Amino acid sequence: MQLPEESAKKLQYALISKSLLEKPAIDEVIKSLETEKPVNWNLILTKQFEIEQGGHREAES
Repeated sequence: MQLPEESAKKLQYALISKSLLEKPAIDEVIKSLETEKPVNWNLILTKQFEIEQGGHREAES
C-alpha cells in the first residue's frame, strides 16, 4: 500500500514537533513505510536511545 501524498512529510512533522523521535529515527520509520516493509521498532528505538545517550551504547560505558 502506497502512502498517500504528503503523508511522509506530515508524519515527520508530527513526530518532530512533539519531540517523539529524533530525525534519524524518524527517517528510518518513513523509509520503512515508503518501501512497504514492516517498521522494525527495535531498531528504531535502539537508534533513538543511542542518540539520547550521545551516541554511546550502554555496553560501552
